[in-house]
Amino acid sequence: MISVIIPLYNKANCIKRTIQSVLSQSYKDFELLIVDDGSTDESKNIVLSITDSRIRYIYKENGGVSSARNYGAQKANSKWLFFLDADDVLLPNALHSLVSNCNEHCQIISGGFVVQNENSKINKIPRVKGLIKNPLRQWWLKNIMPRTGNLLLTKELFFSLGGFDERVSYNEDYGFLLKMLSTYEIFIVKDLIMVYTDDNKSLSTRRTPLESEFGNYMCSLSIENIYRRVLIYQQYIFTYKRRLAIGDKDGAIKVKNELNLRFSLLMKYTAWIMSKFSSVYNKKICLY
Repeated sequence: MISVIIPLYNKANCIKRTIQSVLSQSYKDFELLIVDDGSTDESKNIVLSITDSRIRYIYKENGGVSSARNYGAQKANSKWLFFLDADDVLLPNALHSLVSNCNEHCQIISGGFVVQNENSKINKIPRVKGLIKNPLRQWWLKNIMPRTGNLLLTKELFFSLGGFDERVSYNEDYGFLLKMLSTYEIFIVKDLIMVYTDDNKSLSTRRTPLESEFGNYMCSLSIENIYRRVLIYQQYIFTYKRRLAIGDKDGAIKVKNELNLRFSLLMKYTAWIMSKFSSVYNKKICLY
């Protein structure tokens, strides 16, 4: 059995679609935990209007998405956990694709995903498959693309890493993935697992000092691994580009300043790293 965990906060406009994508899975042996993190809209009523014995609605006081995910994991009855955001959609054979590759030697299974926005859909398919023994490096090379909504992992592993850091409300999954891929092997399938909704409008409503918060958190991590440092650097670049894309010039400047402050040495290292591994990167060779 799998415990599917959806953190929910004011997603009345899309939560029904997300729930239906889980209930429509070809793999049927799961429980669906919907952790309502203090929603103030009609989210609760929409969830409760859907009748299915596998659904467990759990309400808690607002504590952020990391808190909701961790709470759901604590309440889960299964050995295996799958986290899905309330505005994303599972593809019909997603759970079957992941479960069919579960074995006693691997505690994490991941696949590809679809990025969807108002104008397009882009399939993100891993370049390699099977057991990956150095996943952090392969992530940096963009050969694999794990994210919160396209991986299955054991409950034991999740809590051994401390779960999601509840101090962070933005990019909280990125820090968890860095810890996970620095520590454990991962099994990769080339199947598409979910559809990620790339909504720039929702991003523009976030006006708290998110980038600074994320930077403080990342710098509190042990980042002795050079691939880990570069992945953090790349995430700053991604955030900077996203801010520019939505016309948030002030936000982009803050990210740039944060980047210059925290990663000036890393930026110097990047050219050396890229030159050292350019042949591997350009040829897209998988090195285990």
